Amino acid sequence: MKTMLRTLAAAVLGVICYAGVTHAAIAIDFTGTTVDWNDGTNYSLGWSFTANRDLYVNSLGVYAAPEFGTGNRVFTQNHAVGIFDASKNLVASTSVSNADPLNNFFRYHSLETRVQLTAGATYYIAAAMGADQFTWNTTDFSVNPLITYTGSYYTVSDTLAFPTTADDMTQLANGTFGPNMDVTPTPIPAAFWLLGSGLGMIGAARRKLSK
Repeated sequence: MKTMLRTLAAAVLGVICYAGVTHAAIAIDFTGTTVDWNDGTNYSLGWSFTANRDLYVNSLGVYAAPEFGTGNRVFTQNHAVGIFDASKNLVASTSVSNADPLNNFFRYHSLETRVQLTAGATYYIAAAMGADQFTWNTTDFSVNPLITYTGSYYTVSDTLAFPTTADDMTQLANGTFGPNMDVTPTPIPAAFWLLGSGLGMIGAARRKLSK
């Protein structure tokens, strides 16, 4: 019985730790911006990344620049945002509006069905920014350890399109940012199996003792 209890305790600890890790987390983050910009050209822009493990994408977001005069982070229009694989196939997309919740600098819209990304694969996330501003030269830029950020990209388009051109990173501190996403890892660890097995063994032991 003591062995089963130790196994169960280890499994519970593993599940608790896993729950902390699997909480939906923003892919890229920063504490402030120095430049919000739109030069009048319609861009579909974003950034590339490699998944460091199998991931779920839960929602997609778009940068909301502060409104002149009020400082409110709102859009002048809705924005299509999506994720492309390295073969330029669109694997996830949605539309973000002012009705969607603001989290730090981005408004996020949950995907109807979360999308799985594959460990080691490269992807491109992009948003059609239209007349709204995007940002660059962010402060305290950080990247979720579930992914590796590999640079920012853009293309001239008034609709969501694969961003074909790499930004000149010598001109930018981190890149240009319009889209974002939140992610969780997909694999269920052995701790869940151990937890189920441990509970089953304890139940069986109790039934045996009660006879």
